[in-house]
Amino acid sequence: MIGIFNILPMVPLDGGFLFNDGIRMIVKRIKKSISDENLDKIVRNVSLVVSLIILIVIISPIFLRYI
Repeated sequence: MIGIFNILPMVPLDGGFLFNDGIRMIVKRIKKSISDENLDKIVRNVSLVVSLIILIVIISPIFLRYI
């Protein structure tokens, strides 16, 4: 369980750093002349969206019981 928790793509965890590095590499390959500032914005936004999706997937069964 600790290992599964640790690979979640959230920044304080190891999976978050791996996820951010992977997204950064993919964006650099797609658009080679991107500034570091824009690259950071893209990586932050993608990380936020993925984290929110994971949160919704984890929390939704709790709330769906009451609907």
